[in-house]
Amino acid sequence: MSEHNAKKFTNYTFAILEKPDEVFIGLFGLKLGGIKHKRAEIWYKIHPKYWSQGYATETLKAVIQFAFDKLHLHRIEAGCAVNNFGSMKVLEKAGMR
Repeated sequence: MSEHNAKKFTNYTFAILEKPDEVFIGLFGLKLGGIKHKRAEIWYKIHPKYWSQGYATETLKAVIQFAFDKLHLHRIEAGCAVNNFGSMKVLEKAGMR
């Protein structure tokens, strides 16, 4: 298929697997905004059993690197509930402001 006919992705969803058994523990997503602005929004859902173990931070850092290095985005946004201090810490540890 030619590059001209290739489908443009607007959303990426990544499974988070715990090593070494590759147990599914959650999802990370990247929703791309307009091509002109080269930005995206990140979201994630992790099973509560795996909270506070560094999985979200590690995965978020990898998704951010993918977005900047491979997709050549300029801005990545994320949000969380005002009282969700765990998610706020994850975002901060990954370098988001």
